[in-house]
Amino acid sequence: MVRWPLYAVSALSVSLYLSGPARSQVCPSPIVVNGSQCTVTPGTVVTVTPANAIGLSATGAGGLITGNGITTNLAAATTTGVRAQNTASILFNGSTLATTAITTATAAGQIGLQATGTGSSVSATGSSVTLGPANGTTVANNLIGVSALSGGAVTLVNTNVTMLGAAGGLNNHALVSDGAGSSINVTGGTIATRSRASFGAFAQNGGSILLDGTSIATTGVGTAAIAGGHALFATGAGSQVTGTNLTLGTTGNFSSPVRIENAGAIFLTGATITASGTSAADTDPAAGARVLSGGQLSLTGSTITTTGQRGTGISVQGAGSTATVTDTGVSAAGNRANALFIADGGQANVSGGTLSSAGPTSVLVQDAGSAVTLTNTAIQGISGPALIGYGLRVNSGASATMTGGSSTTDGRDSPGIAASGGGSVTATNVRVTTSGNDNAMGVIA
Repeated sequence: MVRWPLYAVSALSVSLYLSGPARSQVCPSPIVVNGSQCTVTPGTVVTVTPANAIGLSATGAGGLITGNGITTNLAAATTTGVRAQNTASILFNGSTLATTAITTATAAGQIGLQATGTGSSVSATGSSVTLGPANGTTVANNLIGVSALSGGAVTLVNTNVTMLGAAGGLNNHALVSDGAGSSINVTGGTIATRSRASFGAFAQNGGSILLDGTSIATTGVGTAAIAGGHALFATGAGSQVTGTNLTLGTTGNFSSPVRIENAGAIFLTGATITASGTSAADTDPAAGARVLSGGQLSLTGSTITTTGQRGTGISVQGAGSTATVTDTGVSAAGNRANALFIADGGQANVSGGTLSSAGPTSVLVQDAGSAVTLTNTAIQGISGPALIGYGLRVNSGASATMTGGSSTTDGRDSPGIAASGGGSVTATNVRVTTSGNDNAMGVIA
């Protein structure tokens, strides 16, 4: 009888061990698990080399690596800092991931955090990811800061992602969500890219990205043949970016803070958007928000400010391309820059807000099938007394319907509303005011 209590305690201890949460052990070296769990000792420095190596690799159901408070250095080309796959998970909280390679060749193709496959996940809170040689001037190409592939999921909270690679670098993306079911969820933090064709948040092939309170800045300079640095880019059916209270800024030529193509979609509420880049053609503007080839834009309670030549506020081009803009202020200050440009069959619905341009035409709608509906919107053509401009100009078979609101111009020979070349305008209860010299008529057709 005396032994029973001792036996019971022993049995109880075994029972707790077996039925409680699985206890992870200290991770092996290299840090690889398959269906098991381990913890990297906080303070550990993980150097990832040679080429194609992975710093933290978790795979298989039940696979979990806890890598909190560690440093991961990418020292060779095509290395990956953190990869979860086949339903495994990795925690990377309060940790740092950076490139330590110093040449173009040894930094090429590096990946920071990656989740691939349905059910796989990577989570980082209060961490940082910085890719590209640390001096910021050495060119690096094909870097990806954070990626979700083939249904994988990444969650970032107050985590900064910085892509170096220099102005001459190419294809250095901060966030990439690629494939149906793939998702990246970001709260707070900052995102930055510096190179050509290098995007802040890039959703493609059905991937999705959700951002809340995040700041994204890009400085990549593009050309007519190579894209600049778009802050948000969604392309492909099912691909979408959703953002709340974002700050988006681009400074490079041929760059747009918001760009949508090929039936992708972007939905923004409370965004502050600025762009100062230029472009080479009126039909290829460096717009604050640009919608092409069946893309969809929804913009609510936001502001867009552009300053570059042909730096249009919102551009909607191509059949099936649409923009729904609600209570948003758009200001385009550059030469040949419209507040709103609709062409080639694009369509927009604008409610409330202001559309202001010094460009000198504020709203330009052209080409058959292009259309805009404006409700209680203030149009302002502020080109100044020396220039000829328009408030609302509709031509070449396009159409516009305006209900309520106003159209105001201050330029020479600048009408408030003009239709020509088969264009049509239906205006109801619209206040038209012109103050320019010569033939600054209210309405002309």
